[in-house]
Amino acid sequence: MQKDEGITGFGDLKGKKVIVGRGTTGELMMKQRAPEAEFIYVDLAANAVLLLRQHKADAYIEDSSTVDYIAKTYPDQLVTLKDVYSSDAITFGVRKDNPEFLRWLDLFASTYVSSGTYQEYYKKWWGSDAPPLHSIW
Repeated sequence: MQKDEGITGFGDLKGKKVIVGRGTTGELMMKQRAPEAEFIYVDLAANAVLLLRQHKADAYIEDSSTVDYIAKTYPDQLVTLKDVYSSDAITFGVRKDNPEFLRWLDLFASTYVSSGTYQEYYKKWWGSDAPPLHSIW
């Protein structure tokens, strides 16, 4: 969010220009919580950053790691709103005929988190403890 816009939640987005990715959980959340916002669709986070930096958009809805990093990179201009996060599952998509790769990905993700590497890298890149992860199985 633009630091100087006074946005404190979804209720403040009416009539504001909000960047979303088409077909994302962020787009769905915006349609449900702030349908009166003006949507600006982008395919790349870099384009969202450019629009925000040029003041051509008021907010960006995206995964917390992305917006946290962007706001940390431009603290003079951008902020995140911690209380507006959702808890949507993030997953890998794998072709049906490749069960070995699916098992490898599952093992990789499990090991990455259980070994502490997830927490270590999150703290390294975002400067705070990683949010808790909740498995859906």
